[in-house]
Amino acid sequence: MTTDQPYEQGEPSPRQETREPASDEGERPPSPPEEHDEFDEGLLDQNATVINNFFADVDAGGATFGAGGRRSSRAAVGRLPATDVAASLRGFIEPPAWARAVAVLREQHVLVLCGREESGRWTGAVAALDAMGLDGDGIWMYSPSTSLAELNAGQRFQARHGYLLHDWIEATGDVSVRRFELETLARKVAEARAYLVITVRAMKGRRPFDKVQIDWEPPNPGALFDARLAGVAPPERERDALARLRLHAEKLVAPGPVTALAERVAQGTETPSRILADVEDEVVAGWFGREDLKRADVLAVCAVAFAHGAPERVFEQLLADLVATWDQFGADKGLDVRRQDDERLPQTRALWSGGHPLINVVVDTDAGFGGERRVVFRGEHYRAQVIAALARHYGYELWQPLRQWIRGLADADIEVQFQAAVGVALLVRADPAEVKESFLDEWAAGRMFERLAAANVLALLSMEDDFAPIALDLALSWVRDAGQERAMTAAIAFGNGIWIRYPTDALKWLWFLALRGVRVSVVARRSLMLLFRQAAEHGEAVAALTMLARLAGEEVDGAVGTRRTRTALAAVTDILTAACLSDPGVPLPTQLLSTHPESAAPLGVLWAGCLASNHHRVAAVRALKISLTALRGRAETIAAVAALGAAVWRALPPEWHPIVERDLRRALSGPDDGTAALPARDLVNALLAAGVRRSS
Repeated sequence: MTTDQPYEQGEPSPRQETREPASDEGERPPSPPEEHDEFDEGLLDQNATVINNFFADVDAGGATFGAGGRRSSRAAVGRLPATDVAASLRGFIEPPAWARAVAVLREQHVLVLCGREESGRWTGAVAALDAMGLDGDGIWMYSPSTSLAELNAGQRFQARHGYLLHDWIEATGDVSVRRFELETLARKVAEARAYLVITVRAMKGRRPFDKVQIDWEPPNPGALFDARLAGVAPPERERDALARLRLHAEKLVAPGPVTALAERVAQGTETPSRILADVEDEVVAGWFGREDLKRADVLAVCAVAFAHGAPERVFEQLLADLVATWDQFGADKGLDVRRQDDERLPQTRALWSGGHPLINVVVDTDAGFGGERRVVFRGEHYRAQVIAALARHYGYELWQPLRQWIRGLADADIEVQFQAAVGVALLVRADPAEVKESFLDEWAAGRMFERLAAANVLALLSMEDDFAPIALDLALSWVRDAGQERAMTAAIAFGNGIWIRYPTDALKWLWFLALRGVRVSVVARRSLMLLFRQAAEHGEAVAALTMLARLAGEEVDGAVGTRRTRTALAAVTDILTAACLSDPGVPLPTQLLSTHPESAAPLGVLWAGCLASNHHRVAAVRALKISLTALRGRAETIAAVAALGAAVWRALPPEWHPIVERDLRRALSGPDDGTAALPARDLVNALLAAGVRRSS
């Protein structure tokens, strides 16, 4: 292993996939998407900003997302430092299978933990590896899509180091083949005196890896709650509330929500009584158990659950649409949709603003919203509880029109659309099959707004450690023989929240999709460019650029002039000409050279590839000129520009040196291309001098 960067892992290569058959597009580069695609690059940017803000507030995400599990905005691949390992294991409680799991790992050097979602497999795997007394800083984590064959072929394991393949996306095919691959891998790991843990979802009675497979169950939730609160002593008046919180934790079962609840108590910013009032579902359960509950009440609560925080004026219309959808469904099915007087929706806003036990109206004083009244739930966790109750108490006659209405929210403004995605993501806990079949697969095969909604659901699932692998698996399923629309949805999803958790997978598969047919390629290229603009904001761009340089080099090497190479270089040019996400007036390369001088090396390789192409050289020269011009007055960047020049000339084939130098001197010394400003002379000299020194 040569690097700690997640972009450098040995991962499944999209190049091994069956490529799309050649079309009649000939040598033409990708053209703009057809009008019916409703492609909107500005919408992708706006949506990315929403997702970035959501991930930035991940620690307080329970107020909006409310799922109660372990949320994270860190990459789910790469090095998990020893400090993070220790934090993850604070208060760890040994579950029933613990002793057997540790024994298997110590003896066989490979352990497969098999269990359902939210059973604590990730923490159990980390704890088992930590129990081996590892050397080095932390544990190396692989992407769920990493195959056993790739680990056998390309991974070098180091003695007394730990490796984790969490929620492995098990390959299809002959079980005996996978068993053989694991046995081979186990010998390799044991010979290296390393340790590897693989976690998989429940296998429904199958035991293909019987020798090293352990069926995993969560620890006792009450004991886990106590362990996390060791040393915390609330005031005497709060003891009863704390005891009731412990009882609530025991009902949660899953370690993630139990830990989140205990840590909320331990922070001390809220009293146990306040937390109890928020998380106990007695209010929600009591409301749904009322005998006088009317259709109007239920539909209003449904509307808040999937359009949470909508401005009151917007909410009124959305609720009216839901009522109309329900009425039309009933009429189509021959149901009696006549309403009694007390079933009519109120002509005023009294239904949700008159002391409703679940619904509240708040005034948003944020200047961006102009102090609008917004319809929300009274408790932070009510939203998740309401959605779970709807799934538990109601069947086809409510859910069929509700599905239709929710799917239609994809056409609403981006704020409402995003909240619909949050609601659907919360529904995953109650009914994952329903979400996939009724929402994600439908949206993913739909129009642009629907595809964006599906991608947002995957981004939200990516926030939770327990569901991030499922989001990745869904996106991969849309790449493989699922149609162009779903492939485009996968492209949007990879450039959305998935890239934050699985950067290597996202970049590789976006590159693969960018080289497919025109419609898919256009969306993938825009999503790829958006990935880099976001990566620059998160400080991850250098590793991503290094990987892109390698991918582009593999594609272009020895295949100059084909449609695929033109498309590949066009995708690179997109990135070299991109603007910053937070400041569209600043070129992305300018920002990188200013803030991360080490980006000069991969940027130089990418620029060299485009400069050596007759088809892309003009755009590459112009992009270089614009980026250098934006660096005027920044003397501290001269070294980075010199490094950029050295990388360009080093990567550029010698026969191209005279042509490229001529074009660069012409462009950088005069506004022949219509650009008014020119780069500073010292920057031009620094760039060109590297080529002169190399030529001499």
